Amino acid sequence: MPTSEAIVTAEPTEWCPIYKWGQRSNKLYITIFVPCVDEQHVKVSLRPDAIDFTADRVAVFAGGKESHRLYKLHIDLYEDIDPDESKSFLRHDHVRLELVKKKSGTWETLQPPHVTKNPNERPDFDHVGQEEAEDEKLCKERPRVRRNSTHGHVTRARRYRTLRPPHTWRTLVAHREARTGSGASASCTQTCARS
Repeated sequence: MPTSEAIVTAEPTEWCPIYKWGQRSNKLYITIFVPCVDEQHVKVSLRPDAIDFTADRVAVFAGGKESHRLYKLHIDLYEDIDPDESKSFLRHDHVRLELVKKKSGTWETLQPPHVTKNPNERPDFDHVGQEEAEDEKLCKERPRVRRNSTHGHVTRARRYRTLRPPHTWRTLVAHREARTGSGASASCTQTCARS
């Protein structure tokens, strides 16, 4: 007779990790997201035409529940890379691969056209094809502000008109009229109450 207790198996559950990729003309960047892995539990195999990634971890949930997870990823590459010049870096929540392309140029996709795109593949917007020299230029030069040709500066009325909404401009005109005596003070109070 079966018991109501759940049977916990020692076989790990296989997962496909989420990964993102980007490129430069001579390099390919792949970031594979696997949280809380140790270096001894990660294996990266680089070949000229493919990448194999395996990571083993035990996920601990609230209440002390544990789940053994095996992360596996196989990527056939669009073109060849140089495995000897390529590098991998392990961080707390991801593994970063910097792969050197054998031929410089932009790849249309990460994998060949006959391979179906993995649903866990994402674009890496940090590396979308610009070169390092373009990344160093953080700001573009701003155009110069046009000055009033008569006085060499922007007049106060024009500055208020461009920086503040129209109802505030009307309030300023009402205050100016109240100070100079050209308008009634009652109209100034009514204008201020509306805005």
